[in-house]
Amino acid sequence: MLLNLKAKFNTKESQKQYFCKVKKKLSISVRKLAALLGVSRGALENYCSGKTAPPHWVVEKLENLTNIRDNYTVIGGRVVRNKRKLMPMNLNEAKEVIDKYFPNRFNQILNMLKEGGTLAGAITTLRNEHFTFDNSPVARALGTCKRNLLIGLCDNIPTDSCVVVKGKVEKGRGDCSINFNLQPLADLVKNNGEIRARIEVSEDRKSIKLLPLKIGRKISFNEGWGRLKVCVPNQLDFSLGSYVDVIIPAKEFGINFLDCIFDADAVKLAKKAVERKINIFPVRSTPNNRLGDLVFEVNDRIVIIEITRACSRSCAHFKIGQVLMQKISHKEKKPAQFLVCREKLFNEKEKDALRYLNVSLVYTDFKENWENDVLDNLSPFLCKSNNY
Repeated sequence: MLLNLKAKFNTKESQKQYFCKVKKKLSISVRKLAALLGVSRGALENYCSGKTAPPHWVVEKLENLTNIRDNYTVIGGRVVRNKRKLMPMNLNEAKEVIDKYFPNRFNQILNMLKEGGTLAGAITTLRNEHFTFDNSPVARALGTCKRNLLIGLCDNIPTDSCVVVKGKVEKGRGDCSINFNLQPLADLVKNNGEIRARIEVSEDRKSIKLLPLKIGRKISFNEGWGRLKVCVPNQLDFSLGSYVDVIIPAKEFGINFLDCIFDADAVKLAKKAVERKINIFPVRSTPNNRLGDLVFEVNDRIVIIEITRACSRSCAHFKIGQVLMQKISHKEKKPAQFLVCREKLFNEKEKDALRYLNVSLVYTDFKENWENDVLDNLSPFLCKSNNY
């Protein structure tokens, strides 16, 4: 039990200063001091840097050897002074440390980490090249560089050429996870066995972007739940149970953006729209988010397109309710709404209801080339400003 007692100094800085005084008093290297105390060099470097609290017996032995004493308390178990930070130091400090010990080698070391090298492997490689240094500051600097490769924080994350889906923040093993659905990406994961990605996180924690990276965080697919998952560190402070936008650059993952559209007729219409250079809204339309079958983006305003081939009375009533829910769900965006259907679907009273809701009807017979006919009818609206 006595061996489990720790010496908790008031601050990390006071602990570092204590060990600095001890080394100066004894005029001894870290390697020799570690041998004298009967501890590993790595453990002693952690004590010297304040990374971990030393066992009480180590401090007692040093007090007997040097007569140097400091204020600390003896406690049992793990010592936690403050919450672990996402980055051990900021990137500029890390670069200064690396430049100090390894002049003109920063880019080479960064590439070593990018190619999947571990921190221990990088340190071993540098020692084999006859560089002399303390592990602790170099390991912290390398750790910061590697974490910066894996995770980025951004004020605003662009969504150009991206698919945006909703993800839910859930508790994982140690870290938390973000779970989401996107079938083309799920197929990619299943076919490749493993896909890894760098994550970029918005400052407000409302969105996260995934970018392919060989050494990145694993994107996994759960067959049972039918969901994709990526784990993120707890230090990012996502709110458990919250929903975030998951932004995926389709082309960079080798995914066809059009394959991410839910409705088959919407895919046909989207293909023709892309040929005409009409912008498709990046947020994927699903039954849950009530964005219709296809959404265009014109001058920062969305244009919701609902498509139906049905002609039954029940469908007519259902579609009126559906476009009403779309309007209510996205009223802050003030969307323009269009319903593509056969001419005989609605009677006059139902058409009055749609006019009241400010939903425009676009008629088609769904025969060959119907997509171009629909876009011809929509083009005056898709080319107008925000005032249409």
